[in-house]
Amino acid sequence: MIHVKPVWGLDYKPGTVLFLKNEDNLISRGIAWFENIQEAASFKASHVAFVVDEYTGLESSAHGIQSFKLSKYFDDKSMTVVCRQLEGLDELAFQQAFDYGHSIIGKPYDYIGLIIGFPLMILSPLDEIFPILRKLPLFGSYFGARVCSSFVADQWKHTERYKILSVFKKWHVTKISPNVLWVRFPWVPFSFMTRRKYLMIHKRGFYD
Repeated sequence: MIHVKPVWGLDYKPGTVLFLKNEDNLISRGIAWFENIQEAASFKASHVAFVVDEYTGLESSAHGIQSFKLSKYFDDKSMTVVCRQLEGLDELAFQQAFDYGHSIIGKPYDYIGLIIGFPLMILSPLDEIFPILRKLPLFGSYFGARVCSSFVADQWKHTERYKILSVFKKWHVTKISPNVLWVRFPWVPFSFMTRRKYLMIHKRGFYD
C-alpha cells in the first residue's frame, strides 16, 4: 500500500474530523468490526479526532481528552486516515467546537462505556425496540468521560450551527460511535461522489 500523507489546506483544515484505523492492530480492527454491528458504514474507523491546525488536534484517547500532534497518525504507515469536513462549516462553528473541546481537556476516557456500555447497547435489542432509550446516557458512562467519537460529537453539539442536527435529538452523545458519526452527520461528499448520490445513499435528512 502506498502511504500518502494528507495535505494541509487540501485534505484537512481547522475543524476537519479524522477517521482512523490501524490495519496492523488487531484491537483496532476488532473495535471497527464490532461497531459495524451497531451502524454499517462504508469506512469502519476505530478512532476519530478533531483537527485544530496544520500540526495539532484534539482527541479522547487512552490518557483522556488531550491535545496531540497530527504527525502521530500521519507518520504511521499502518494507519489509514480519512479526512472529512462538515457541510457549512465556518470559522464561528470551528471556534465554538474548539473552545468547548479545549475547555474539557483532562477529562477521562470512557473506559467503562467502551468495555461495558457499548457492547451491551450493540448486543441488546432494546435500543432498536425502544428508540427513546438512545436518548439516555450510555450504561456505565460517568459524567465528563468520553470515548473518541462521543467527544468529537459533543464538540459539534456545542455549536450554534450543528446543535440542531437530528442525531442529537435521537442519540445521547455518549452513544455516538465512530460509525454513527460517519453515517449520521452531514459531511461534505467525497470529490468522486455527487451530492445527489450521497443523499440517495443515506436516505435520511440530517436536520429532521
